[in-house]
Amino acid sequence: MRIVIDIGGALGSPSGFRRYIEELLRALAELDKANEYLLYAAFWSGFPDRISQIDLPRQSNFRLALRRLPQKLALPIEERLRWRIQEKWLLPFQPDLFHGAGSILPRLARLPSVVTIHHVSDKPDRETWWSRFYGAELTRRACLEADKLIAISHQTKSDMLGLYGIDPCKVEVIWEGGPAEVFKSPASDASLAGLAIRKPYILFVSAINERKNLSTLIRAFAELKTRSSIAHSLVLAGWREEAAFRELQGEIDRLKIAGEVRFIDSLSHEQLNALYRGADLFVYPSLLEGFGLPLLEAMACGVPVIAARASVLPEIAGDAALYFEGKDPHDLAARMAQVLQDAELRRELVTKGFERLRCFDWRRTAAQTLRVYESFL
Repeated sequence: MRIVIDIGGALGSPSGFRRYIEELLRALAELDKANEYLLYAAFWSGFPDRISQIDLPRQSNFRLALRRLPQKLALPIEERLRWRIQEKWLLPFQPDLFHGAGSILPRLARLPSVVTIHHVSDKPDRETWWSRFYGAELTRRACLEADKLIAISHQTKSDMLGLYGIDPCKVEVIWEGGPAEVFKSPASDASLAGLAIRKPYILFVSAINERKNLSTLIRAFAELKTRSSIAHSLVLAGWREEAAFRELQGEIDRLKIAGEVRFIDSLSHEQLNALYRGADLFVYPSLLEGFGLPLLEAMACGVPVIAARASVLPEIAGDAALYFEGKDPHDLAARMAQVLQDAELRRELVTKGFERLRCFDWRRTAAQTLRVYESFL
């Protein structure tokens, strides 16, 4: 088979999706020497150099298929006029299958398709026309039109069925494979040189946006500092959505904890590994996730985890996390104090975290994805 995999979504800011692409392709390259893979991306800014951001397989059955395309202009035109611009580009390669790895699908008429859906919601991450179009409208059409769908969790499948009423028989649940190898290796504090991280600290890692529910974490942290004698600061590491970031800064100023909260972005995997390992506690308050990979990264680094009892988080973390009611800062503050003050509980959560990691493996993810490809034969 000749399989086109759309990797364009991985060209944005560092994200869970980029990790998904890199790890899935690495595992496919290890498992599959027979099929041919065209790694497709259509983009404008930084063409073609931006592709070097992604760690891609170099073996002979993987090759790039790049086109220069101003997405914010061309995709709405293609969608509204029902043009099949991208399919016409791809047909000369004589592909057997198109895999939309990032929740969207171009207009197709002649190519069978499978789409990986990472999360769905009736409310986009940002209230902009592009977020509504790209993150909601295109995802909805992909769910309705793809021949087969891969949901990265049972929660994502349930959300898809509830929102779009699609046939459950065409949806395959394939979990992501867990943390990258770098998060299973020791790290040195030297990796954090220049970041001025003050220990001890509580850590959050992911995008800084509204659905991550960081206002609840910040209010809980302020309450914890007021009621307890902890010396911890709070470190929030991830790409920032500007409107959400400004709102959080206002909340931090109102609570008078500006000196205790640190935002960091643009970290390498090695720096992030060191940041996890230096934390006393990892908190993931997100209210909407498709998978929640940072939970498993923290567990791999031996950090106790607290998570919201919301969305997919209990499915992924299982009994290896302590949970709080998602919008209740008082409950979260109590859970944080409980973990920080109870050494035995911390050891128990770390041990359960290592055990939970056995449920996730990228080679298994790749093998299951390969079976979906082969089902088209």
